[in-house]
Amino acid sequence: LVANAVLFTSVNLSGVFVRILTERTQRKVFLHARNCVEERLRLEDENEKQVRSELQTS
Repeated sequence: LVANAVLFTSVNLSGVFVRILTERTQRKVFLHARNCVEERLRLEDENEKQVRSELQTS
């Protein structure tokens, strides 16, 4: 009975640990993807401004 309780507790703690690591990794991946999208949008905006500026000067 005690062995079952120890096994149950250790398996649950392992599951919690794996879940925390998985969520942390998913969060990092999400933040990286969000930053990439923000950078792409910023670059597109900057490019449009540059094109408009070139059209006005020519």
